[in-house]
Amino acid sequence: MSDPTGPLDGGVLPRLRPDLERFSWPARGETPAKHFVRDPKTLLAFEFGEAGLFLCDRLDGRTALDDIFGLYEERFGASLSPRDFDLFVRQLADNGLLDDTPAARRRRTFAEILDPEVFLPLARFKLMKAGRRSTRGRRPSSARSSSWPSTGAATPARSGSRGARDSCC
Repeated sequence: MSDPTGPLDGGVLPRLRPDLERFSWPARGETPAKHFVRDPKTLLAFEFGEAGLFLCDRLDGRTALDDIFGLYEERFGASLSPRDFDLFVRQLADNGLLDDTPAARRRRTFAEILDPEVFLPLARFKLMKAGRRSTRGRRPSSARSSSWPSTGAATPARSGSRGARDSCC
C-alpha cells in the first residue's frame, strides 16, 4: 500500500485530479443513487456512495481539513474520524485519483485484461501483418514454371471459357 505516514501528514491538502469524469445514476425505488468517478487514463470507474462523493467534492486543495470534518458532520449527522478520512484519501491516492500522486503498482483485473476496447484492436494488429499474403492453394512464385519469357509484358489470355478471367489475375 502507500507509506505509513499517510498522504495528509505532508501538510498539503489533498486534491482530486481535474481530468476525472463524474457521473451518477439516480435512485430507483429502494436502490440508492450511485455515483461514479471515471479515470480517463486507465478507463477505470470507481463507485462512491453519498458520503464518498461528498468528500470528493471537498477535495479541491483549498478546503481545510477542519472544514471538511465540520461539513461532513453537519450533512450526515455523524462525525468523520481522521483515521477514516486518511484511509479514504489513501485509497484515492493508491488508485492515482489525487493530483500529484502516482498510482500504486497493482495487478490488473481479469476484466481489465480482456477489455474488448483494448484487447480486440491488439489482436487485430497481431493477426493482420502488412506484407504477408496468403499463399494457400498457390505455389510460391519461385516454384511457378512459365513457358513465357519474362520480358515484363502481360501474359496473353488462354483460349477457352476461362481465358478472360485468367487474363486479369
